[in-house]
Amino acid sequence: MTLPKIRLRVDPGNLNALMTEVVLEVDAPTATLPLAADKGPVEWMTEDLGEDPWAFQEEVLNSVVDNERTAVPKCHSSGGTRAAAMAALWWMHHYPGGVVYTLAPTWPQVKDLLWRDIEDIYVKARERGIGLGGDFMPRSCRWNFSARRFAVGRSTDVAEQLQGPHADHFLLIIDEASGFNEILEPAVEGMLASGHVRLLMLSQPTKLSGIFFKANHRERANYNILHMDGYKTPNIEAALRSHPPTGGDSIVQALAKLPDDFELPRPYLLRPDWIVKRAAAWGESNPLYQIRVRGKFPKQASDSLISMDWIESAFAAVDTNISPNTVEIKNE
Repeated sequence: MTLPKIRLRVDPGNLNALMTEVVLEVDAPTATLPLAADKGPVEWMTEDLGEDPWAFQEEVLNSVVDNERTAVPKCHSSGGTRAAAMAALWWMHHYPGGVVYTLAPTWPQVKDLLWRDIEDIYVKARERGIGLGGDFMPRSCRWNFSARRFAVGRSTDVAEQLQGPHADHFLLIIDEASGFNEILEPAVEGMLASGHVRLLMLSQPTKLSGIFFKANHRERANYNILHMDGYKTPNIEAALRSHPPTGGDSIVQALAKLPDDFELPRPYLLRPDWIVKRAAAWGESNPLYQIRVRGKFPKQASDSLISMDWIESAFAAVDTNISPNTVEIKNE
């Protein structure tokens, strides 16, 4: 049995106190899994690590391979963060000089969301006798192989503090991306300026501003947009196949009639009863419902007098044949 190494390190915020950092793995329990140089992320995750990604998660993983930039506006409990964790693990095991840098608006979001999933996959692999190697330090959200091969999680809302590394193969994952404003955009772009890079942004689309909103609107031509509507998640689709709407029922009304003993194919994802309760509490047209259930940007910010519908309609009505330096006056 290989015992974990205990590392003592000083907490920079409290130089009088020592913190213990448990490195979960120094040597693999049996043999360290070799680099996945010949396998894509879906194949590697399913065949080597025993993960079971569903179709949307597979889309996210494949998009990281095929597209420089991917933006994922998603509903609640869709497995998007788990897909990002899978992408991070695959990247580290696909590229010998791979670096993964993850960002979220707050430290608890870094530690308790994305890195919790990274740790879960890492530990489950170890329990199956599969070593993923490196020094894995979940409390500090860091996974070290060498000075040129590592993964790290960070949180900040100050552009000057967002100075990420450059690497031959660099993956930047921004989780809860709606929480970042456009002030951080130059720093993010600086990290993507050289080498083989990929950017994956995921979030419930809570705001009509910031880098995530911009990626899904003004800059959408630069991104592969993967929208995850709660109605398209596995449990909801299975429920509607088994008990489709009848007699003019809406989707929510059909879900409300679902038998209590209906077996959900993936109970850890979005549940039909939660959707029914949120529709009753919020209303289907409520921005909260549109964001959390449908994965859609709200039509109007809570502090805005002008709705998003009006703005989009105004842009759609613009005559693109008119010179930007020309003022046209029409008599009607």
